[in-house]
Amino acid sequence: MRTHPVLRIAQTINLLSLAIWMGSTAMSGVVAAIVFPTMRKLDPTLASYPDYSGDHAILGAGQIAGKVFLTVDTIQFICASTALGSFIVMLMCGYSLNTLARVLRSILLCCTLGLLSYHLLILMPAINQDLQTYWDAAAAGNTDLADTHKDAFLAMHSTASRTIGGITLAVLISFLLGLWTAEHASPTKAPEPA
Repeated sequence: MRTHPVLRIAQTINLLSLAIWMGSTAMSGVVAAIVFPTMRKLDPTLASYPDYSGDHAILGAGQIAGKVFLTVDTIQFICASTALGSFIVMLMCGYSLNTLARVLRSILLCCTLGLLSYHLLILMPAINQDLQTYWDAAAAGNTDLADTHKDAFLAMHSTASRTIGGITLAVLISFLLGLWTAEHASPTKAPEPA
């Protein structure tokens, strides 16, 4: 029996969305690991924050990383929606949950979507609020208020790092399970010689 062509297209889209999702979250960590030490080494004084007497290196690196993470969160939302939608199409086209690996794949996708929802809807709004207040207070030269919100951000940073790390690992495992359990086209039978 041949695999339904829509199922094969949905599988391809599903695996591609998981790969892009995983790559974007992994690279966001790499960017942060490069930007913050580099800024510390450069030890800049930012002209846009002339009256802020706090650490300009963290301020500058945070501005860059903040834009990267916002972009990555947008990519995550698009890829997660695509992964879920394509998986639903796969199920509708005959992809059955008839093995443990396939059941694990579906459960892991649901758990990853739950973790991403926590990240996007609960954790990041609180972090972004502290970051924006930190940047605004620094721009106004209110170092005490800026540092208070910087410290509040840093207190949540480890949770955000663990969440993104967990999402990256879960998406990697989902991708590998997707490869392992993919439906393949049945070979066509060669015509018998007359």
